[in-house]
Amino acid sequence: MNLYKFGTVSVNSLSALIESSLYFASSKQLNDPTEGMFDIFSTIKKDDVGILSMAIGEASEIAESPFFWAHYGNELRGFCLVFHKECLINSLNAPSHKKVKYVHGRSFFGPYENQGVENVSGANLEQNYNWQALAHCLTQKPYDFWNEREYRFLKHSSGLKTYQKEDLVGILIGEKMEQNEMGILLHIIEKQGLLDKVSFAGTNTNSFRVYKQDHLKTSYKRATKKNHFHF
Repeated sequence: MNLYKFGTVSVNSLSALIESSLYFASSKQLNDPTEGMFDIFSTIKKDDVGILSMAIGEASEIAESPFFWAHYGNELRGFCLVFHKECLINSLNAPSHKKVKYVHGRSFFGPYENQGVENVSGANLEQNYNWQALAHCLTQKPYDFWNEREYRFLKHSSGLKTYQKEDLVGILIGEKMEQNEMGILLHIIEKQGLLDKVSFAGTNTNSFRVYKQDHLKTSYKRATKKNHFHF
């Protein structure tokens, strides 16, 4: 099973691709209305965490989903990075990572769950508990969001975190992307030695699915002709 990160062409997304990095947002940058609304955040430093949100599932659930391309892929004007799950987990080395649990009501994190009741040498019980409590809260969301199929990584700071190029198993480009943006994106992908991982995503007549459109490689040569890309 793979992990997916949708994006649009921007200075930040292109810089991250050049640096083989993914951006961990601060808790203040989360946009769902129920994030950070619980009292537990008044007792621990929620700013000392970086959150990376991705989608997890089979290609039919994510890469071929019109929902994902509409909401996260800028209506097929964006792109999607596809990662091998276990490889990315190893590269990011995040202290917490798991599927988001979609619930009808907030579940509680019991005192000192999954650990003893006394500090041991080299460990801070309160600090460890606070981190586990924060991670517990940040990996639960209202059931209304279940179709996001979210997988979250949590680290102790926000910002760009690097991965290995080998973790990236595919790059899907939406068929409606502007040609000038596609030219820039493909130029960077070529410089990174990743052109062989590129496919195009588009729709077919009389279908609700999104499909890999490998035939578009021919029609899109005009977008990259001046840069001499070869597919």
